[in-house]
Amino acid sequence: YTSIPRTLWEYDECLYASGIEKFEPLLHHPPPPGSPVYIAFAKVVALATPDAFTAMRITSILAVAIGFLAFVFAFAAITDLCTAVIAAVLLYTSPAVLVSGVLPQADSGALTLMGLAVWGCARTMGEPAVGGRQSAEEREGVGPLPTADRRLPDFFPALCGLVCALAIG
Repeated sequence: YTSIPRTLWEYDECLYASGIEKFEPLLHHPPPPGSPVYIAFAKVVALATPDAFTAMRITSILAVAIGFLAFVFAFAAITDLCTAVIAAVLLYTSPAVLVSGVLPQADSGALTLMGLAVWGCARTMGEPAVGGRQSAEEREGVGPLPTADRRLPDFFPALCGLVCALAIG
């Protein structure tokens, strides 16, 4: 992306930077979505960077990359890989993401959490219902696993992603 800012550009970025240096939401009023989650991740990145602004840029760039992959995997769970990549590219080349995706703000993180939630939900959609396809355990004679046990690993990321997306949105 060529729109990566080299300095603080908007007032919101100053609020986020203040929150990274010292988190006092009643004093700084960092805007939603996701100010606590975004600031927490940026604080971790700030441990390895010279300043809060660099940490915010790195956090946003990582969020864009992870979010893109999450949407590719989400779309691939419900269609073929080629269509999934095209859909994710269309989503991430929309004007809103191109302009604000790499800004040091929480928008890219919110989109990433939404992508992870959609991926988790899409994975649970593909699970067979009771009486559906046989699992490997059933074919090997181990016996059927309860349906809830098979869906738990896929349902848990979806639940976590949805809770995070609702908390920051």
